[in-house]
Amino acid sequence: MDQKPVISVRNLSISFGRNTVVHDLNFDIAPGSTLAMVGESGSGKSVTSLGRAGAWDG
Repeated sequence: MDQKPVISVRNLSISFGRNTVVHDLNFDIAPGSTLAMVGESGSGKSVTSLGRAGAWDG
């Protein structure tokens, strides 16, 4: 039986002024699974996390 995701993100985009730094991000995290965001400094990892948490208003 498929389980409902504990986190589901659809079409997350984040901009600084006219510069979009996160473009249409989509992912699901199933119960018991882990998602790791890996990237270079300045690649949008922290901004993505803040956006998902609702703590970023751009």
